[in-house]
Amino acid sequence: MTARRLAAAASATVALVVLTGCQQPTPKVTVRSDRAVVTVDAERWCKDNKVPADGQCPQRAVNAPVLNVAPGTRVTVDVPRAVAHQGWLVAINGQQVSNLQKDHFVAVTADAIAQVVQAQAAQGQGGLAQMQIVRLRADGDKLTPTAQWRVVLAQKD
Repeated sequence: MTARRLAAAASATVALVVLTGCQQPTPKVTVRSDRAVVTVDAERWCKDNKVPADGQCPQRAVNAPVLNVAPGTRVTVDVPRAVAHQGWLVAINGQQVSNLQKDHFVAVTADAIAQVVQAQAAQGQGGLAQMQIVRLRADGDKLTPTAQWRVVLAQKD
């Protein structure tokens, strides 16, 4: 291999490494209901668990997957253990429906989801259910969101 080809190959390798470093993948969250399963990337990911004010939390354009949920079934959420040990919770349309979690798995009943959606629909806020999975950072008694995943829940007939 000539010196020129070797230099070109080295330059291409360095460029690939630099570009790959700019868009590091975020941990994926898996959400299930009955036999339906979706996996989603974070739409907000604060690197090294920084808080949004640190400027380390880029927003990403992520199309929220749709999960079909039959009435009366539960929805389960499974996060990577690295996310779980920091603390996380589940919300529907911004309203918390799980306790603060330190385990990687939680189940939310369809009844809990329906209560939030029905209450918001009664207030004229529509009946769409968006599930947010939120990683939290604890600063004393204050909990600050440092990552978020989103899944749209559609009622399955």
